[in-house]
Amino acid sequence: SLMGPIMSFSVLHEDQLCETHHCRDLAAHYDTGDIRFVVDRHGVKWKCVNRRQMKGVPGDTWGCVELQCMDRAHGDLTGSFHFHNQC
Repeated sequence: SLMGPIMSFSVLHEDQLCETHHCRDLAAHYDTGDIRFVVDRHGVKWKCVNRRQMKGVPGDTWGCVELQCMDRAHGDLTGSFHFHNQC
């Protein structure tokens, strides 16, 4: 059986944040593989994908992007996704 994504409460390190648009775009769109969802100590929710599975993204850590609420794909930001807020 397949396990779903894992939720973790963690402290993200600078090298785990996606620095390029390419990394952010890949991490945002991955829905299978080695994925973790993290809530940091400030209540910010992140999606992290193992960089080894992202083509063209160097490194052997995680590539993390902040989750945000959009009104539609490629649409406008509608709100934060912090603490207990849901989209």
